[in-house]
Amino acid sequence: MHKFVGLALPLVFLMGVTAVALANPDPFARDLLCSGLSICFRTQNAAFWNNVIYEIGLGSAVSVAFYWLLVKVPEFEKRRRLREYLLSSYKSFRRDVTFQFLFASGYGSVDPDFVEELLPQKAFRKHFKQPSTKVYGDRWHDVANGLQSQHRRDLFVVMSILRDDVVYVLNNTDVADQRSFEFLHRLTKAIASHDPRYDDYDDDKALLRLFWSLMAGWNLVTGYEEEDQIQRIIRRI
Repeated sequence: MHKFVGLALPLVFLMGVTAVALANPDPFARDLLCSGLSICFRTQNAAFWNNVIYEIGLGSAVSVAFYWLLVKVPEFEKRRRLREYLLSSYKSFRRDVTFQFLFASGYGSVDPDFVEELLPQKAFRKHFKQPSTKVYGDRWHDVANGLQSQHRRDLFVVMSILRDDVVYVLNNTDVADQRSFEFLHRLTKAIASHDPRYDDYDDDKALLRLFWSLMAGWNLVTGYEEEDQIQRIIRRI
């Protein structure tokens, strides 16, 4: 319905402007159409019908113009601000989580520029799939073995912030695309269902699967995604 209205409004505006031009008391447009394209309108009571069509066309064009100025333009600006806000929030989430995982995997100090390099999913995946120097496995095993209470508390905070930001955006704008709407709701539920503050082996496995999916782009159905699906969905808001 939202898409239909978006397509119909420009058409109504164009038809209104056309009606105003053709039914205008000044016959310039009608004469031009008649002489140039041989499309000539002849009817009884032409003055009456021209006036009716002119008023309807003018009313339609002005109504659509005011609707766009008073409703659609502010709605577009609000949607843009929320979209940029959520993209920034998601980037901060990825940055903070990367910091915590680097610390958990054994880094004593972390260069912020290095963290920025690991923000894309492919870069994150490539780094943590490299062989570990501590155990048989990769660096992601180092993360699993090195999670401490402080890391857990910080991860809980950043997860809560992202969840709250997604909920805020969903409550304050209309996500027209149904699949995007459902995806964002699933994301909030997935985040809410995990609490990293508790040290439990099974919970840790589920939590790390969630983070690997978010940070590395793993999808159980399609495998590794070429594009960050969360960013793509947010940009479609």
